[in-house]
Amino acid sequence: MNANQTWELVGQLASASSQLAGKELQLTIANGSLGSGAKVTLGRDAASLFSVESSAAEETLADLYVRGADLIAKYQSSSDEFERELYWRIHDVGAETKSFALEMIYSLQTDLLHSQPDPCIVSTLKLQSVGYWSAVGDPLAGELKWQKQDSAEGCQMITATLADGNHLALAVYPTDLIKMELAESNGETTVTCRLNADFLEKGVIRRTRLFALCSENAVSEQDIVQLSQTFLDSKTPLTT
Repeated sequence: MNANQTWELVGQLASASSQLAGKELQLTIANGSLGSGAKVTLGRDAASLFSVESSAAEETLADLYVRGADLIAKYQSSSDEFERELYWRIHDVGAETKSFALEMIYSLQTDLLHSQPDPCIVSTLKLQSVGYWSAVGDPLAGELKWQKQDSAEGCQMITATLADGNHLALAVYPTDLIKMELAESNGETTVTCRLNADFLEKGVIRRTRLFALCSENAVSEQDIVQLSQTFLDSKTPLTT
């Protein structure tokens, strides 16, 4: 995946925009709060993506800047001894695809000799329908492929039709995920991703990767899965 779009940063608010088949996509991130996530609107569809759940009541923004294609936000806590960094990157998936891709890398470290952070990332969507996918193959050999399944059990990616007919794929890199859980309430679906960082010690940095692809309603599910395959095939950026 190539990253070539730039962020506009005003104070603690970062934003970006794109045109998908005549529809304007708006992306905003209020970086002052670790749990604010990314707000995406496409036409009349809206979604909240990749909100970080934290037990720390005193989580503060320590640094915020743009480096190349990355928006980097660093947070520190005086209560749970964890330092968190979020790397947000917009990917160019080609104008002809009528799609917009966002990757978030969540970096977690501590000065404790032993800890169990149990990190969770939450997204909130309004859906018409949803499909479930898991990756099959050998991750060490770089030979992972998405395969559709009948239920949410064990899924690592969902493909969804949003309320106004646009499409969204949401995925976690398979080796970074413990479990993806979906729950519906008041017409909204909450997607909770429990990440593979249940043990952490001083000197270790845990990084997990999440990916979202927004497409307008003329794009087929097969095209969305093919575009999401680039996430499986890509390596963790060295900039983290």
